[in-house]
Parts: sequence; C-alpha cells; structure tokens
Amino acid sequence: MFMRDFVHNFKFQRSITVHAPVADVLQTRMTTKRVSALLSEASTFNRAFTGDQRGLVQEKNGELTLDRARLEPLLDHVQTLVLGPLLLRDGQPGLADPMALLTALRHWLELESVILFTDNPLSPLAAKKPVISQPEDRDRWLNVYDEERESIDRAWLLRPAQLCSPVNFAR
Repeated sequence: MFMRDFVHNFKFQRSITVHAPVADVLQTRMTTKRVSALLSEASTFNRAFTGDQRGLVQEKNGELTLDRARLEPLLDHVQTLVLGPLLLRDGQPGLADPMALLTALRHWLELESVILFTDNPLSPLAAKKPVISQPEDRDRWLNVYDEERESIDRAWLLRPAQLCSPVNFAR
C-alpha cells in the first residue's frame, strides 16, 4: 500500500529518494531496483543506484564520504535518483545507516528540503504535514503525537524537514 501510494503521488523534479535498508546487502539492492521499477511503471523518470556502486558512498575512518562529482550527473534528466542505502567499507559493500546517509546528502549536496514519512502513514500527524525546524516545533508535535516520537526525532535531526505520508507528500 505504501509503495503504491508513493509512486502514484510522486511529482518532484531532481530529487533523491532514499529507502531504509532491508535485511542484508542483496535484499537492499533488490529493494532499490524494485522501487525504481515501480516508479517507472508510474511514468516517473528515475535512475537507481546503491551507494556502493561507482563508489558513490564510502565509509572511511567511521565517516561517510560522498563522491559529489559522480552523484550530481546522475540527477540529470530524471525526476528522482533512487539511492539504495549501501556503501563501500574497506572495499566491500555494506549497509549504510539511512540517517547518516541523509545527513551526509543534506550537508554535501546542500539539499533545500527533506521530506520524511511517518512510521504510520495513516497518522493524523502526517495529515498535518508539519515542518520541524525549531525546538518549539519539535516540542509542540511531541506533546500531541508522542507515538510518532521516532519520526519527529528524525525530522529534528535533519531539520528543517517535513513529515507527511505517501498520500499527501507531493501536494
């Protein structure tokens, strides 16, 4: 249901879509391809890569590095780059922490906005589409929607970030 809503409501240009890692490297790689295929079926122009491909994302001394020179051209002529959360660690593919990956992307590519989905796509919080940018934003939403603490905390770490659902994120 989530993926169907996501692909049919996708309306962005020059964006990066990062999904959560799945059980292991192989399944994460397959999920990246599946997300790309579903977007293609909905006529969304996209490319799919995992971070370990072409050395796009590497971990060195515990820090993520992005090859911006290789990453930026992949955004040309597509609505989104589906970036699977894998990285090269000591020359071997491994799972990347999606929050660390998003933080690195935000920093190195100077992304103008980050959209995160709540854990519960039917959450009333997602329907409100709040932007978390100030401490009072975080506190206000936590006071009302404590069950969405993890989503609100992720938005706070990537601030400013908007929380929404796959049904309303493009409106």
